Parts: sequence; structure tokens; C-alpha cells
Amino acid sequence: MLGAMVVDGNGETWPAGTLRLRDVVNGCPDRDTDIVAYSVRNLGFVLLRPHGRMVRADMHLPLVKPATLIGVYYNLLDLRPQQILLSRLSAEGPSHELFDDVSEFAATIERDIGDAGVRRHRPAYALLARPLEQIDRARHARFAPAMALWSAARGRMPDALPAFLRARGLAGRALLLRSAPGASQLVYEHVGSSHCFIARACATLLLIGERAEKLPDREYGFWAARSYYAALADATPRLETVSAVVQRDDGQRLWSYHDRLILPWRAEDGGRFVLAISEERRRMPAV
Repeated sequence: MLGAMVVDGNGETWPAGTLRLRDVVNGCPDRDTDIVAYSVRNLGFVLLRPHGRMVRADMHLPLVKPATLIGVYYNLLDLRPQQILLSRLSAEGPSHELFDDVSEFAATIERDIGDAGVRRHRPAYALLARPLEQIDRARHARFAPAMALWSAARGRMPDALPAFLRARGLAGRALLLRSAPGASQLVYEHVGSSHCFIARACATLLLIGERAEKLPDREYGFWAARSYYAALADATPRLETVSAVVQRDDGQRLWSYHDRLILPWRAEDGGRFVLAISEERRRMPAV
């Protein structure tokens, strides 16, 4: 395991082959035991194995402690991998999941860690603003046509925008909001049916004409609307990554992790619009 490292329960990192690691592990049954495998499966240590621009992380998530998690994050920041392969260890055998973003990896594993401290301090809503230059990443390829349209029109609202969204398969994950001339409030003009807060198809129609904050989960609505109003105020596109626990219109609580492009538009009549297009990466029941 060339270059492999183990992050222990205190967040300290050890080369996987060091003899000192055995001194750190309490309760290892005998000298012939694979100390790395034992510590990961039984003590919640994490094995990190770099493979070029990818890092594999072997974890038994229910046992991982906050200090270990912090050590893992520091190592990933140093290694700067382009991808992270998570190997989840369990009694049924390993399962694997690939991430191309450290924040997505972190947000996902923190849903499964058993430590009460991690669960208690996990925020309901989190937002990461990304440099707009990252729109060229393969991760954001679905956003590129809308960004190109906005740039070519210099922010002027095209009449064919709804048709543009439908033709590129973006309408289901799009929100279009309008602020009338002289008004400050944003109201919904279009609500796609694939958002995490939608369970019933009729809910999208009921939102048309309502204020941006008036989603089935009102607390989330107020939080999400901040970005829409910020984009409207500075007339500048925003590229964001969002982690949010949202209650749907049927009462179910879901965790959603998604990227979002927000584009502010101005209309000929003086009205202003905000288009938000999202690409969901993870969705699961919230606990």
C-alpha cells in the first residue's frame, strides 16, 4: 500500500506500514492480525490510499469519530484529489461510491456517521459559493448552455427562454421568478416538477404567482430565496453548491445535495427575472 495512510481516533495520520500504529491500537487480539484492517473495521479509523489523482477512503462509517473526520478532511485538502472513491465497510461486505468533489463526499458521509456529535452539529442548510469560472468543469456541463445564452444576451431576457429550457431538458429542475416593474418581490413564473420539495404534481401549479419564500417548507423557502434576491440585487450570476434538509408537500423530510446556477435577467418592460437551474447529486431520507 504505497503512500497509504491511516487516520486514527484522534485525527492523527500514520503511514499504513508503520510499526508504531500497533502501539496506538488498543485491544488488537494478536500480533498476526492485519492492524490496518482491524482498526478500520473495529475502531472507526480511516484508510486513505492515493491512486494518481484519485484517493480511495476505506471507512466503517457508523464508528468514525469527529476527530478522525477532521483528519481525513485535512489530508484530502493536502492531496487535492480529482475524485474520491468511498469504500463503505459493513458486515454484508464493501460497497463503493465515487465522488468528484470533496464537499459532496463530506456532506454524504456525514449523513451516515453514527456519532451523536456529528449529527447534532450537522446544519440543516449549507451553501458553498463557487467561482463562476468553474462553470467549465464537466460537473457543470448541463449549466453551460444557459450560461452561454445569458452572456450572449448580456442579461436581457429572451422571449424563447421557456422553449430553450424544455429543449435542453432543464425545465424539470428550473425555477423562474419574476419581479414586476417597480416591485421588489419575486414571484414564481415556473416551477419544475423534479425539485426535492415537490411530491405532488399539482404543487407546482399552486406555487405559480406565489412569493419566492412560499414553498411547502417555509423555512427552507426563506433560506433559498436569499440567493435569488442577492443575484437580482447585484445582477450577477451565481454558481453554488447546496446541502439542505427539506420537508416536501407530503410531509416527508429529504436531504438533497445539489449544484445550482442562478441567472438574473432584465425584461424590455423593466421587469426583472431570476432563473435558477439545479443539478441534484444526492437525495435520501433525512434522519
